[in-house]
Amino acid sequence: MAFSSNKKGFGLTEVIVSAVILAAVIAGFFATFVGVRNYINKSNRRIIAANYIRSGLSFLYNQVRQDTWDSSYLKAGNHPFPVSINTPNYSGDYSVTDSGGYRQVTININYPVD
Repeated sequence: MAFSSNKKGFGLTEVIVSAVILAAVIAGFFATFVGVRNYINKSNRRIIAANYIRSGLSFLYNQVRQDTWDSSYLKAGNHPFPVSINTPNYSGDYSVTDSGGYRQVTININYPVD
């Protein structure tokens, strides 16, 4: 059996070029997955903060009575957050402003952004 010398295979240059292209494609996929994971983590932190705000507003909603505005949680001024926050690195407070006949409540939630 004789071997033909006309058969050609891949040279070193072709193998290196294809490896570089494959590495670039894999790096692009990896960067996409990392970006999506970071976006999901950021969204989860925002959802947790929004749920704390919702629970604080729900608590304050139950406190709305005009006859107790100056002695309850709706007294004008700055106050600590009315609902316990059990998540590390989250904190909150709220302020009540008397605007001539009604009270405006502003809730601030501090949460990790990175």
